[in-house]
Amino acid sequence: MQHILAIDAGGSKCDALLLQEDGVALGWGHIEAQSLDITRARVGIGRAPHAIELAIELAIGDRLSFRIQEDEEDPKPMMVTDSGEVEVPYIGRFPAEGKTCKQLAHQIKAALEKDYYIEATVIIAVDLLAKTRGRVYLVGALRMPGPQEIPSDETLTLSKAILRSGGFTEYADKKNVKITRKTGPAEADKQTFIVNVGQIFDNGKVETDIPLEPGDLILVPDRKIRF
Repeated sequence: MQHILAIDAGGSKCDALLLQEDGVALGWGHIEAQSLDITRARVGIGRAPHAIELAIELAIGDRLSFRIQEDEEDPKPMMVTDSGEVEVPYIGRFPAEGKTCKQLAHQIKAALEKDYYIEATVIIAVDLLAKTRGRVYLVGALRMPGPQEIPSDETLTLSKAILRSGGFTEYADKKNVKITRKTGPAEADKQTFIVNVGQIFDNGKVETDIPLEPGDLILVPDRKIRF
């Protein structure tokens, strides 16, 4: 028997976080609203731990379980490969990196129903997250510059990365910390941010703190005038 842990309704169909009798979350599925047995449904208020897990954006190295409910087969293991893809039955390689389980299930469902199924209930769950989400690189006026891993269980912001690098040196220009981020395959595909980290540390302006992404380059320049 399956229960419903959370429901995201939308017309005659809805997204449901399916829960087994033993309490194991199966993953997000897209199901007919009229097929729900509300007497057996447990609708979560707020965000349950399973829902938090399934809201995480997938990254290279994540291990997942996948099944199509209509096949009545056991879940199949899959992993996000170095190319950011997963191997999906019938379809082959499918982009997964940066998507949530819910988003990925939606897109695979649409692809399966285009050529292979009349109705496909796709259920995807995270079995094991990769230990890290990639690296960022810090250079310049820091006490311990160098690469840093992005933990899979937290958001690494610019201020956190600087603190983990031992903080600024005496003559660091805290007002003009530069983040360079790749946005595409071409050399010119870059985005640059200039952040006043001094305001974050000294005045608590955390709204200007930027979550870092894999591959980000952080440059802390020296002050031109030292006093």
